[in-house]
Amino acid sequence: MLLFLSYLAASGILIAYVAIDAEDATVGNAAISTFGGVFLLNFIPGLALTSRRLHDIGLPGWLVIAAIFAVLFLSIIGWIGYMIVMSLPPKNGENQYGPPVYDEDIADVFS
Repeated sequence: MLLFLSYLAASGILIAYVAIDAEDATVGNAAISTFGGVFLLNFIPGLALTSRRLHDIGLPGWLVIAAIFAVLFLSIIGWIGYMIVMSLPPKNGENQYGPPVYDEDIADVFS
């Protein structure tokens, strides 16, 4: 939780700093470089600590890398699943939320 709050505070400070001089690209580049450096300073020790914790419970430390790839891969699968579900055709007839509106004039739907 403290790490999240520190990222949130750093992001707020960097956004405020960039907003002060939005026309100068070097300020934005410096802000992104600083945030990237802070991320790396926290990410690499986080990998080491997670690996040690996995060793404490008798699992190999390489599972950290597997977990990172799983999170990235599952997020892509989640977005693909979301797109598939949102692309499904509607049910015919009335449901618990009311009658279908896709047959009506689109202007009447949003007015």
